[in-house]
Amino acid sequence: MPTEIKIAIASQNRRTVSPHAGKCAHFWLLDSADGSCRSLLLSPAQLLCQGGDLADHPLRGVDVLLAASAGQALAQRLQQLGITLSLTTESEPQAAARQCHDLHDGQPGAASSRSGMARRTVCLVLRVQKLTDAIAGEIRQRGQYLGRQ
Repeated sequence: MPTEIKIAIASQNRRTVSPHAGKCAHFWLLDSADGSCRSLLLSPAQLLCQGGDLADHPLRGVDVLLAASAGQALAQRLQQLGITLSLTTESEPQAAARQCHDLHDGQPGAASSRSGMARRTVCLVLRVQKLTDAIAGEIRQRGQYLGRQ
């Protein structure tokens, strides 16, 4: 059975993966179950750096949060909700999502090296590819809406 995963990618400018996940107000939300990609804009009070209760936070239910950087305190807070914080050096959200199968537990290569995970990893990679195509389409659409090519 394929692994279902929900990924949030910090992307303040909606084109690149952002550093400072705690200060980021915009996230791409990807769901491998239905192949959806949607945009999430947090209010200033919902920013992860605010340190408030995450019980009713819009990112609750996400499996992995991808960002270029984040603090250890945020990683611990997210972990309490079952969210893995994974840092990436990829600047494009599509590439970061493709890498997510290797970064699923925050350690590159760990997912693919576990016994019994190979088939699920391949299924996840195929699903992540579908999601990255959705992100690319969304970015192109928003760029055209803003008058950019």
